[in-house]
Amino acid sequence: MSEKTLLCYGDSLTWWRIPFSDKRISFEKRRPNVLGNLLWNEYVVVEEWLRWRSIKQGRKEGRNGLEYFYPCLLSHLPIEILILFLGTNNLFSEYENFGDYMKEAFSEYNTVIQKASKELDMEYPKIILVAPPHIDTSLDPWNPQNQLIESNCSIIAEIYQEVAVKQWWGFLDANKIVWYGRGDGVHIDEEQNFLLWETLYKIII
Repeated sequence: MSEKTLLCYGDSLTWWRIPFSDKRISFEKRRPNVLGNLLWNEYVVVEEWLRWRSIKQGRKEGRNGLEYFYPCLLSHLPIEILILFLGTNNLFSEYENFGDYMKEAFSEYNTVIQKASKELDMEYPKIILVAPPHIDTSLDPWNPQNQLIESNCSIIAEIYQEVAVKQWWGFLDANKIVWYGRGDGVHIDEEQNFLLWETLYKIII
């Protein structure tokens, strides 16, 4: 077994919540296990997903992604590759400037990565920043938040790509890989998840 660690940090989209339920898919079908199999055990793939996790301020207790990020990194260093797949829960929230808020948040994540790496004298990991797929607002046409959600969705990939270029991170726009035509409009099904993680596998290798 390799000692390389691949850390996946995200929310319910990557926790693999089954649409219309509070349950999650079985471990053998979840992304980290699928990804580990694709990588032929070259990496130890670590799951750090949490439902309702936001990039910063959480909508529920314990869901502040930035607050937990530092101890999470210290728990798993040295990390060869870090996949950051956050932002879905931020699409529901209104900010004075959504773009600036997200850019500043990821700048703080970068600072935390640098701090943790320095504390344990480890190399800065390779980062893949994944922009979440768009939310399908057509499944809930009377939701008063739809205009806000659609506005945030329309620019999120551009924001993430700008962050990735600035920080020298890898980047993937998940909206180009998966779609929300099925399920609850937010969470994606088993087939689409496999397509997404197969794409990440290709980026990694």
